[in-house]
Amino acid sequence: MKYGKQFEQLNEEFPEEWQEKSIEYKHLKKLLTDVVEELNTIGLNKSKLLDLLLRKTEDTHIEYVLDGPLNQPQPRLIVQFNDDESKEEWLSLYNLQKGSSGLDEITASTSNIDLDKQKEDHIEEIFTQGADPANKEIHINLTADAKFLGALTAAFDKLEELQMVEKNKFAAQVETLCNAITGVTGPGASHHSALGLHKKKSNDLYAWREIFTLWVESAIYEGITEASRGERDVASAEKRLNAFAAEVVKRGLGDSRTMKSKRSRQALDQFLELNMALLEIKKFYTANLEAARKILKKHMKMTALPTDAFYSFAGVEGSALQSATSSSNSNFGWTFYTISLPRVLLARLTETLIPIIPSIDDYNCLICQEIAFKPIRLNCSHIFCVRCLVKMQKRGQADCPLCRAPVVLAANKDNLDQALVGYMELWFPKEVRAKAKANDKEAQREHMAESGIEDVSCTIM
Repeated sequence: MKYGKQFEQLNEEFPEEWQEKSIEYKHLKKLLTDVVEELNTIGLNKSKLLDLLLRKTEDTHIEYVLDGPLNQPQPRLIVQFNDDESKEEWLSLYNLQKGSSGLDEITASTSNIDLDKQKEDHIEEIFTQGADPANKEIHINLTADAKFLGALTAAFDKLEELQMVEKNKFAAQVETLCNAITGVTGPGASHHSALGLHKKKSNDLYAWREIFTLWVESAIYEGITEASRGERDVASAEKRLNAFAAEVVKRGLGDSRTMKSKRSRQALDQFLELNMALLEIKKFYTANLEAARKILKKHMKMTALPTDAFYSFAGVEGSALQSATSSSNSNFGWTFYTISLPRVLLARLTETLIPIIPSIDDYNCLICQEIAFKPIRLNCSHIFCVRCLVKMQKRGQADCPLCRAPVVLAANKDNLDQALVGYMELWFPKEVRAKAKANDKEAQREHMAESGIEDVSCTIM
C-alpha cells in the first residue's frame, strides 16, 4: 500500500478536530507534480538542474533560495554566468520559457540595468547592456514551488495551533487528576463506610505509591537505562502501556481490595485514560512528522531542489534529513516539528503527579538503606537514622560518611528533626512502625549483650 493511502487510513482513527489540522499529504503530492512541470517547462529537468546546482566554481551556476515570511516562502532560482557560451545557452532556454509563461516569472539582476525595462525589451538585452560579465545573474521566481511550500507551511501552522490547544488541555487534565489523587492519598484523606460514616484511609496511599512506582519502572514512553535511553516509538510505547495496565489489574490495584475509596478507583481510571490520550497524541504527531519528512524528501527527489534550503530558511542548520527531534533544530520556526509534544506532556505528567506522593527512597538512611527514623540531622545537614548514628558514635567515628565533616560525635538529642519525624509518620506509617520495632529489638539485644546475658531463644520441650 502506498504511503499516501496508509497515512489517510491512519488519520481516520483520530478525532475529527485533529484530522482537520493534519497534513494533507495527497494535496501536497499534486502540488509537487506542478512544481516538476514548471521546472520542465523552463528546461530544467531533474538531471539538468542537479548538474547546475552541483557546480560551485564553473562558469554557470544555479542557487536555490527562499525569501519572504516564514508562512509564505518565496522560492527562486538564481542563475549566475560569465561567458558567451553560457549566455547563448540561457538565451535559448529563457526564450523557450518566455513563449510558454512570459517574462513575469523572470527578473534579471545586473549592474546599470533598469528592471522595468527588462520586461519590455528582448531578454538578450539583459546580457548585453554594458554590465560586468562577472556579476550577471538571472532570478527565476518559482510560482508552483511557492504554492507547494505555502501549503506545507500552512499545514505546519495548523499543527502548531493544535499543539497549543492539546498542551493546555492536557495540563488541565493533569491538574484535575492531581487534585483527585491528593484527595485520596493525603494524610487527612478518608472514605465513607457503607453506613455513611467517615473512616480513616489506610490503604490508598500505598496502592498509589505502588502504581506510580510500577509506572516509572515500566518506562512506557522513554527508556531509562543507558542502553535504551531516548523516546520510544509508538509500537513500543503502546506495548508497554498495555503491559502496565495488565500488571495493575494482576496486582488488584484497581479494585476494592487495595483501594477502599471509590474516588480513588475513579482517579485510577482517569490516570489510565490520560496515558491513552498521551499515546494517541504521540501517534498523531509521529504520523504527521513522518508525512512532513516524506513530502520534503519527495520534493528533493522529484525536482533536485535541495531541501536544505527550506530547513535553512526556517532556521535550521545541518542535513535536511535530520531527525525532527534533534537538538540542532532548536531554532526551527515550528515548535511542533522540533519539540516532541508527547515528551513535553510526559514531563508535565511526571513532574506534577509523582511528587504528590513522597517516595520512600528519598527518606532512607544512606547507611542501612531503611527509612531514616528517627532522623538525626547532623550539623553538616546530612540525615541518618538514630540507630546508625548511635553505632557510629560507639565506634568513635567522628566524620560524616558523606562529606567527612567532623560532626558525628557532637550530635545529640537536639539534632533530632522533629518536623521530619511528623512527616514520616504521616506519609510512611508502615515503614515507621517497622523501623521502630526493629530499633527496639536491636537496642534490646545490645543491652543484653552489654549486660552479659546471652540472647537465646526459648524452646518448648
